[in-house]
Amino acid sequence: MKHFKKTLSLLLTAGLMLSGAACGGSNGPENPNETLMIRIPDLGYGYEWMEALADRYTQITGTKTYVDVTDTDYSYATEIQGGAAKYDIYLIRATGQMLASNPVRVGTRTYDCILADLTDIYTEPNPYDGNKQTIADKLLPGYLYANASMKDEDEDGQEEAHYYGIQYVDSIMGIVRNKKIWKDTWAIPNTTDELLSLCETIKNEGCTPFIWSSKQSYWPNFWPTWVYQYQGYDDMIRFWDGLPEKGKGDDPSAQMWNRQGWLEAMKVMENLLYAGNGYMDSYSLSVDFTTAQGYFLSGGRNIAMMINGDWIENEMKKNYSDADLDMIRTPVISSIINVLPEKTVADDAELSALIGAIDAGNTSLKGDGYDVAQADYDRVKAARTSYTNGLPDHQALVPVYSKKVDLAKDFLQFMCSDEGMMIMSKTSKGFMLPFRYTTEQIEEINELAGDYVRSCVALRSHGEQMFPRAIWRSRLFTVGGMPITPCYQLGNSVDIILSANPDTSTYKSAADIFRQNLANVQTGAAGIGQAVGFEFKSR
Repeated sequence: MKHFKKTLSLLLTAGLMLSGAACGGSNGPENPNETLMIRIPDLGYGYEWMEALADRYTQITGTKTYVDVTDTDYSYATEIQGGAAKYDIYLIRATGQMLASNPVRVGTRTYDCILADLTDIYTEPNPYDGNKQTIADKLLPGYLYANASMKDEDEDGQEEAHYYGIQYVDSIMGIVRNKKIWKDTWAIPNTTDELLSLCETIKNEGCTPFIWSSKQSYWPNFWPTWVYQYQGYDDMIRFWDGLPEKGKGDDPSAQMWNRQGWLEAMKVMENLLYAGNGYMDSYSLSVDFTTAQGYFLSGGRNIAMMINGDWIENEMKKNYSDADLDMIRTPVISSIINVLPEKTVADDAELSALIGAIDAGNTSLKGDGYDVAQADYDRVKAARTSYTNGLPDHQALVPVYSKKVDLAKDFLQFMCSDEGMMIMSKTSKGFMLPFRYTTEQIEEINELAGDYVRSCVALRSHGEQMFPRAIWRSRLFTVGGMPITPCYQLGNSVDIILSANPDTSTYKSAADIFRQNLANVQTGAAGIGQAVGFEFKSR
């Protein structure tokens, strides 16, 4: 996320002063050794919710809290890893697994990892929820999978999950629509074929379908959604574990990349990004992200859509307070009809009709424009009602050498309780933690949220599964150098390669990328296996 600097008020409210909670000032708290110290950056999700959370925690427990707000979090990892962190909890754009990968020496003591192990608060009943459920029970399954750091625990090499961080926000990304540019005749697409057709229409009517920034692209956070839709959630969990498709082997191998869904999704990307199609603003390959975002929000360049997150309105409200945006539901990849179990969806028109029925809550297998089998209905619904977390790295981390680890864990349990969840969502006016919310809770949130955030909440609340970008769970990615999209040793990310001038030697088609990535991983299999400490087969 990009950050617009704000002038932070150092004035404490009377309520905060009386309760013992404090917000960050230049001098810090009077007694830091007796105060739970929390550090948070003022980015797209704001910080006021954390001050409210800390205030309430102080009221309940009597524990003094101090919330220090900084412009960004760039120094946080260095502070933690350097062994001199002054804060007990850091809210940071980095995963626990990233910082917990190696033993570290702090002073005279060596720790297995630099972060406190939070596994106990994941798995024990949460006292702030009346001991009725654990954090793991409430956490969306995709996050639970993604947050796991797998470690050998016994002589048989049986792996157990350990947890070193917890997301403080469910960061939703998708296609954001500028409603000031949008014409009533432009139908919101249900499928990727409809999306491509819409792009052609938008271009022919004198507007630009998309803008992005190649200098900080959000495409890699978004387009694998289409791979998940095509392959299905269970198969992509196998992918993150380095395994080929079911029935093609149960050992980690280069065949993890030999999934048709990657090629199908890249074909969509190829059509969107191909320079000759003219679907991307001409400045996409030259301007930085903030400039691209400004072009989109201003409306001056008539740009209809941008891949962005639920934070954009809050982040940019100071500069574009009159923005009129919403986030549309991700179109379903049209080629999914080729892998439906019963093959009862004949074409893209029937697929779109079925998606329209699913969106309307219609459970009938036969309706206007569609007549399908139950298995095909269920498969399409799973694709339509799932979403990808674009930025799973927004985590709360606790330095292992903090003198107040137990207190920090207790605070995180409160943050993850129903009361803590609602304090965050209400104070931030719509942002949510990565937990299951009830219908009643979502209704409360929507009463406070603006139209844009409400559209994001709808996308999230309709979702039955969060697609994890679980790059930290497997050593293939943390140690072996495996990329999260199929561009191993290709010199650039898929979106950059596909957007190159087609007349240059650097251009590769989707099929070229698919083949070359697989070949490169097969060639590097021995080295990858050596790096991760287990046999990684070329075939």
